[in-house]
Amino acid sequence: MSLILHVFIEQKKSISKLIAFSYQIKDMYTEARKGCHEHVEISKLIRDFAYAPHRYNSEAKVLLRLVITMDAVLTVACQVLAIRGPTSEEGKAITEMMEMIDDEVVLQLGMMAEATLELDSFVHFGDQSNLDEAELPEKQDRLATIIHSLFVAGQCMHIPGVTSIALKILRMPRTYIINNTLKTIGSSDGPSEAIVTRCLRRMSVWAKLATSVIEAEFPDWEVVSNFKVFNLPLASQANVALQRQAVSAERKTCLRRLAKTIGVPEDELIAEFYHFEPFAMKQKAGELFKL
Repeated sequence: MSLILHVFIEQKKSISKLIAFSYQIKDMYTEARKGCHEHVEISKLIRDFAYAPHRYNSEAKVLLRLVITMDAVLTVACQVLAIRGPTSEEGKAITEMMEMIDDEVVLQLGMMAEATLELDSFVHFGDQSNLDEAELPEKQDRLATIIHSLFVAGQCMHIPGVTSIALKILRMPRTYIINNTLKTIGSSDGPSEAIVTRCLRRMSVWAKLATSVIEAEFPDWEVVSNFKVFNLPLASQANVALQRQAVSAERKTCLRRLAKTIGVPEDELIAEFYHFEPFAMKQKAGELFKL
């Protein structure tokens, strides 16, 4: 996965950087998109991958557009190789990419793009200046659940997403000439079971690592996670009552942990919480009279 990022995005003359920073190649990409089929419609005004290494979410956009416009990317790669020659800096980088790309790399790109989009959403939430710590545990749990479902349980192979776009691409064989050699990517049957297994295995390791990194970013995570009791859902009174009953035991556990952390009696904190909760619910719903 690290090698894929390096070859497609990070190296000096990668296809992503060539399209981003060369007006001539950008124009080639724009023209190639007009004649290539894309499984998801995105604006034809998009002329590059919006690559900006100084932005934390830049590579998420690059990976997504690499997959969505894969045919245009490969077309431009062949054109650059023919124009600049295989011995040029650009030619060497393109040759490395084209020799590397196969069914497994395309599928892995799709999964990586899907993963970065989910992670980007979480980072964007945590980067807010008005971050509500009470919502943070729910967001973290949601991210962990999603990436586990996608890449450990393998649901990315069955639900709409970037991975499904990569699968559609791989079910349409295409042949390219690279340095006078024919190369075919994809087949009518799609990627083999062995390829899918290897890609999911890498992503399951990434999912475990991503979850561990998020927890490491919050050294006091066990304490912070208890603040979810202060997250008030917008729901009807009936639904709220059912939710409160269902999570009553969990709430008390969180409140006891907080009481122990801040050094106050557990029973007093729990009683105070349930005393003020109805007022908080009314205020959030806009039902409290304004003085």
